[in-house]
Amino acid sequence: MFFSAARPAAQTLTVADFVAARQRACWQGRPAPRCFVWRQRWRLLWAALVALLATGWLGLGLQLWRERGGLIWLLLPLALLLAGLAGSVGRLLAARLEWEQVLYVLTADQLLVRCGLLRSRLLSFPLEQLSYLRVEPLGPQLSHLYLEFGSRALRLSCLEHGETLWRLLRARLEPAPAAEPATDLSH
Repeated sequence: MFFSAARPAAQTLTVADFVAARQRACWQGRPAPRCFVWRQRWRLLWAALVALLATGWLGLGLQLWRERGGLIWLLLPLALLLAGLAGSVGRLLAARLEWEQVLYVLTADQLLVRCGLLRSRLLSFPLEQLSYLRVEPLGPQLSHLYLEFGSRALRLSCLEHGETLWRLLRARLEPAPAAEPATDLSH
């Protein structure tokens, strides 16, 4: 998920607060697991490439260390190897663990987002502050939804059948049509 850095702190709610408010959910959904885990695949590939190159450099560094000594030949490629593994395999595991916590719930007056890796938190976005909505299609039934609530930005990643949520939110953005004046047809 994407939260802009220029936003004020989001109101943090607990699940108990949500249940106590007895709000009826109009829509709820979760990201598609495979899409959510692999959504940063280019970063993962770069990190895997760094790990692969660091492995080769570590092999050369081991030979140099045996011939010339000097621990620097081992420490620098080892640090890059660990960084590459953390950036590739570590990110995949973290994304998979985070996916279990992610839930999106739309009520009559707010959008609730449960997220977090180690500690789950529930964020509330009031719908009266919704100012912008954009769909980023990924496939026939898969998309990202980018929303702005005043100065706060939110990206709902990898929604399956997100068109339902998009239609509900779009209806909130569009002004209601003005009622036409009644005409007297009795004459």
